[in-house]
Amino acid sequence: MPRWSQPALLVVCVMAIGVGDYLSGPAIGFSLFYLLPIIWGAWYGERGLGIALALVAAVFWIAAETAWLGVTAISMWNGFTRLGIYVVMAWLISRVRGDQRALRALNARLQEHLEYEQHLARTDSLTGLPNRRLFLDELRRSVARIHRSAKPVAVAYLDLD
Repeated sequence: MPRWSQPALLVVCVMAIGVGDYLSGPAIGFSLFYLLPIIWGAWYGERGLGIALALVAAVFWIAAETAWLGVTAISMWNGFTRLGIYVVMAWLISRVRGDQRALRALNARLQEHLEYEQHLARTDSLTGLPNRRLFLDELRRSVARIHRSAKPVAVAYLDLD
């Protein structure tokens, strides 16, 4: 799917929810349905996409509300509070997503450092050859495998200084 189609599709979803909100009348509230494309856009898109969807959703909600009830102080207050809720939700979701990406990058770096430390712990720093610790680890695994297969085995160990 082209990069431009996701924002366009999300705007169409917000518009469809707005039409549904208008057609259902004031008896059924659609406020929470607007959050679905906002959250999707903020999570998978960028922060700006989520906030733009929040603005579009607030406009459509206000349009549906004022079409049925007229422009009143209460409808305007409700519209601005929904705008605030939608924008804050988009910002929070994109912030959580950003933190998740940062944590994944940090975990990858930590994994690299741990693998390097394991390499250092199992090889001789001067020669780069396997050391006694690696030998003992491999010996434990081999002994466990030998116990399962019940085959004879011979071990030779030579320590040169």
